[in-house]
Amino acid sequence: MVILNRILKLEVDGREIDVPIRIHQPIDRSDHWQCEYEIIWPDDTRKSQAGGIDSIQSLLMAMQKIGAEIYTSEAHRSGKLKWHEPGKGYGFPLAPGIRDLQEGDDGSM
Repeated sequence: MVILNRILKLEVDGREIDVPIRIHQPIDRSDHWQCEYEIIWPDDTRKSQAGGIDSIQSLLMAMQKIGAEIYTSEAHRSGKLKWHEPGKGYGFPLAPGIRDLQEGDDGSM
């Protein structure tokens, strides 16, 4: 079940296209928790999941994975991807090892 949504915008051929991000409710897998997510790029849907000791950790790990996928994407590198304003970040945390990629308001997370 999808519990969280965010819509990023990608400029393609002079118009903005939605890039929906959907985070599913964490699921108890007995020995760990799992949180699935989707990033729906214009030409591909990226589905993945993150695990954790509890539901909060699995959600945090999923959000960090989303942040990593966004910041390492061609859409980001092109400068044509935004959430609210270009260069202000996307509202997803990054793991400590790649925080140097953050920009804008994401740097305060």
